Amino acid sequence: MGIKKIFQQFFWIVSFLLLASVICMGALEINTNESTDNGRTDGIRIQATDQSGKDEMPAVMFLHDLHTEALEGKDCSTCHLRSDTGEYTFKFMRTANFDYDVNMTVYHENCIGCHNRMYQ
Repeated sequence: MGIKKIFQQFFWIVSFLLLASVICMGALEINTNESTDNGRTDGIRIQATDQSGKDEMPAVMFLHDLHTEALEGKDCSTCHLRSDTGEYTFKFMRTANFDYDVNMTVYHENCIGCHNRMYQ
């Protein structure tokens, strides 16, 4: 086998390994970003966006079961409102989406307010 053939094989092996490394690093980065819930099934990713769809603030991982346990027997109405049909909405402290500033105010005032009340 000539030196040229050895060099070509070496080139393709190194190219393959580099490509595989890039693909694996990309997969690890994606998994790291998406696994902020540490494998919990009660994780809800909260991310408010402005009208252009741009994320103004980083996402927050909300652990639903952890929060319901902390409420010690209070029902869903502690955090959720009822719609016109009488059913609880999945939204936090509102029945509809509002503009970005109103949604952020709802989260900030209610989340921070509840945490302040719990730890006073």
